[in-house]
Amino acid sequence: LIFQHLAARLPDGVDAPAPGSKRGARLLSAVERLRKLLSTMDSAKATCENLGDERDVPLELSRDELRALAEPALDGFRKFLETARDAAGATVDAVELVGGGARVAVAQAVVGDVFGASNFGAKLDDASLAHGAALAVAGLRDARAAAKVKRDDLASVRSKLSLTTSDLADAETKLAAEIAAKLAKETAATAAKETAATETAETADAGDDADAGDDAAE
Repeated sequence: LIFQHLAARLPDGVDAPAPGSKRGARLLSAVERLRKLLSTMDSAKATCENLGDERDVPLELSRDELRALAEPALDGFRKFLETARDAAGATVDAVELVGGGARVAVAQAVVGDVFGASNFGAKLDDASLAHGAALAVAGLRDARAAAKVKRDDLASVRSKLSLTTSDLADAETKLAAEIAAKLAKETAATAAKETAATETAETADAGDDADAGDDAAE
């Protein structure tokens, strides 16, 4: 972005160099010097040697220009940091910046806005990136282990529920059988009583008939 911005502002008589060419490499080197200078000052100047036909070209860039050019990238950087902050769910007490890009003032401003920090540490080296990656992997491993435990617990609950349902079905079947047997027994007893009562009544009727016959004979 800075390369294209400065290439469009070259003085008359100096053609914009093609990226990857020797002249492009010289301009890119000047861009890098400007970027580094802007990490400590509001405006920076640098000379790109032999950019034209044996012509050195002075270049100048301000921090505000750099911020405007990097605005789309800085917006993405901000969203990335906000996502990481929200996912961590923890209070940030200190911020350590690692890498050359972290020295850029506009990048530091974004970090400060997201984490509410004004002072940044620089005690960690590039190995901190590997350390952070290891912590992230460990967190993912623990999350997966916790998820597995929950799945196992759910499977256990489902198994116990299945056994309880089966036991309930067996109990219902047994109770139904007991009720049916009791009803059959009561029905049989009632039928026996009715049969006995009928036989008693018939016997009594027969006795009465016999007595009536005797009386008639006399």
